[in-house]
Amino acid sequence: MPKSKEKSSDKVERSDGRKMTSMYLKPKILKTLRRRVIDEERNAYEIVEDALVAYFKTPVRD
Repeated sequence: MPKSKEKSSDKVERSDGRKMTSMYLKPKILKTLRRRVIDEERNAYEIVEDALVAYFKTPVRD
């Protein structure tokens, strides 16, 4: 039987419906994000989601 191409992260389902992703960030951005996580007592994904939602509200660049 062939192995599934499904990743182990695809098998984990969260009750909030969020999906796992990875990205590369510049060290200075990651360091700042980690500081804000501590200062604001929030999860990194919450800060990133808020930033993306705000970005998506801006006009699309040509």
